[in-house]
Amino acid sequence: FSKVEFNFEPEVVITNIWPSMGPAFSGGTIVTVKGSGFRETTKLRCRFGNNAIVPARFIDTATVVCRAPPSRPGSVSFSVSNNLMDFSKSQFKYLYYNDVSVSWIRPDRSLITGQRPVFVRGTNFMNSTGLKCRFGTSEVRGIFLKKTLVVCQVPSRVIGFGINATRLQTVNVDISNNGLDFSASHVKFEY
Repeated sequence: FSKVEFNFEPEVVITNIWPSMGPAFSGGTIVTVKGSGFRETTKLRCRFGNNAIVPARFIDTATVVCRAPPSRPGSVSFSVSNNLMDFSKSQFKYLYYNDVSVSWIRPDRSLITGQRPVFVRGTNFMNSTGLKCRFGTSEVRGIFLKKTLVVCQVPSRVIGFGINATRLQTVNVDISNNGLDFSASHVKFEY
């Protein structure tokens, strides 16, 4: 008999992925995977579809994270492996959507107190629970009207006391379909 040893490990099981969608052409979404059976190994990988296999980062035996590679728009299967060979058999899907862009915002200015609705025109907006608008670094919920139009409530921009509190500021306005990956359109809004 040979002296070759085999190690049998528990099957990798996925119970959740977040977000379950991200931009197709730019890729780069950091996906958090919850489940069981994950091991800290150099062969830990996530698979998007049949061919796109990317490194995963071990957080603990119930959590790993990985970065979605660029792809064509559409839904693909999602799985994880500890050894580059045996991938999980979950039925989870990851949706690649067309990248979002912003072309204009109306009105394009507000008092520093904010709290007024603005219309954001662009492309590839989705009616999702993760739809967000970002004004500089402040994020607010977006309301989907159609694939090219979203309404957002301008957040307050009070930045202190005295003369600095009333200083004019210009910020970028961007949109996210998944609450994580925002457009980079450089459309400006003034307080």
